This record gives sequence, structure tokens and C-alpha cells, in this order.
Amino acid sequence: MLRIISGWPRVADRLAYRLPADRRARVLRRLREREFNRFVERRIGPSYRPVPLGPVPAPELVGQTSAMLPEDAAVAAAPDEYFGGAYLGVLLFLNLLERNGFNLRNVGSVFELGCGSGKLIRLFRCIGGARLVGSDVNPAQIEWAQAHVPGVEFHVNELAPPLAFAAGDEFDLAYAASVFTHIPLDAQEGWIAEIARVVRPGGYFLCTLAGNAHAARQLSTKQREQLERDGSFTLSPDDEGASYATQQTQQCDVFQTRRAVIDAFAPYWEIRDYVTDPTGQDNLVLRKPRG
Repeated sequence: MLRIISGWPRVADRLAYRLPADRRARVLRRLREREFNRFVERRIGPSYRPVPLGPVPAPELVGQTSAMLPEDAAVAAAPDEYFGGAYLGVLLFLNLLERNGFNLRNVGSVFELGCGSGKLIRLFRCIGGARLVGSDVNPAQIEWAQAHVPGVEFHVNELAPPLAFAAGDEFDLAYAASVFTHIPLDAQEGWIAEIARVVRPGGYFLCTLAGNAHAARQLSTKQREQLERDGSFTLSPDDEGASYATQQTQQCDVFQTRRAVIDAFAPYWEIRDYVTDPTGQDNLVLRKPRG
């Protein structure tokens, strides 16, 4: 089902954006933190346990996530900016999952592919007794996370599957934020199948993708026409419109239409929802078939 998220960001967020810049990030972080804690506590009850967030990586490490300019990395590594973004992202994911039949009370294990330094996965530590696992291709990110984010298992994964540390049918929930947006098309099926292998039957997978909304911001008219015609478009580091991050990391930006995404994921997953997100990336909610 294709839907557009309405009412996001919330009214309080919109009001906070009117504040001076030096107060805005702090107010937004507090609003999102309070909403996140209320959301989770109401759903898991006695299993809820507040956990200190811990430190933020140095700007140069935060900047590695998307090859930011130094001045942008310094802003992103400010605690209020860093954690405010984390709360907003996980809240969005949990809302999407819940309205598609996911019950947070039943979660015993969570896996994040492309976890970086643990910005998102650390928020799930408030679910008492849950096993939390994150992996990333960047050893420096994982080394920092292992040293500073207790309560989560962190692993380095290769560019291609399998996930050597994961058995089959292991996780209740998996997610990948801004990961498939950089996986070349010829490598996507391997990862789609691999996540299906490690998620238990009936478990969920949520991932973000670069769809038409994101393409409108980054691609030229000619490139968007090719996207609509072919169902996908890969922007390489030397191409017109390549972002600074793409140029610096020598990765690619992969854009896909809704139909192309469904065709790629449907052989392995039940398509529960496909949502156009105002932040610019689409959200795909999937469930692994039972039996």
C-alpha cells in the first residue's frame, strides 16, 4: 500500500523550528526523547527500562557515515543534534511498524544492518532482555561502538553476504536505514535474501530507499526520466548531481521506483507497506512469511 505520512513532523516540532538556532536542537531533542520514551513504555510496560544514551562519536567519525564536510560533521556530532535525529528516526520506524501489525511487546531480538557507531540501535536498549545486534562495513565505526555502547553486539560485515555471525530465523525485527540506497542493483538481491534468512518467520524488516521524492531533490530531469523508464537509476561518483558523500566514498546512489522495489523484495517478503517519507527517502515495511 502506498501512503504518504501525514502530520509529520508533529505540531510541537514545527513550533520548535521557529526558535533561534542555538535553542532549536535542544528543544527538539527533548521533545523527541519524551515522545519516544512514552511511546515505548506504553507498549512494553514492565519490560521498559530507561538507559543512559552514552557518548557521541567525534565529528570525524560521525562524518564518515556519509562523508560530510568538516563543518557539517561538527554540527551532526553535537549531542542534541545527534540524539534528536536518532529519536526521530526510530520513532518513525516504530510508528510505521505498529500500524502494520508489529507488536513491540513481543520483541526479543533486533538487528540493524549498517549501524555505524550505534546511533539508532542503542535506543532499543530500553527493551529489557532484548538481544540487540548491529553490523557495519566500517571497522572504525564498529570499534568505537564496541567500546562505548554496552548492551549491543557489534560486528563488522563484508560488502557481500552472508552475515557470518548470524544463524537463520534469529531476529524478530531487522532494519536498514540508508543502506539499500547505496547497494548496487546487482548486489541487492543477495542482501534481500540474507536478511530474510536471519529474520524469523513472522518477523519484520524495515528499510529505507531512494524513491521519487529523493530523486526529485538530486537527479536532473533527464536522469529522472530514465528512472521512470527503467525503474532504477544508479548515480556514480563521477556523474552529474553526485553528492559530496558519493564522491568522497566512491559509493553509488541507487534510485528505484515503487514498482521496481516491490519486484525486487516480493520473492522473499510480504509487502506490508510502502510509504513516501517527507525526509526524502521511502520506507518499506516487510514481513517474513510463516511456514
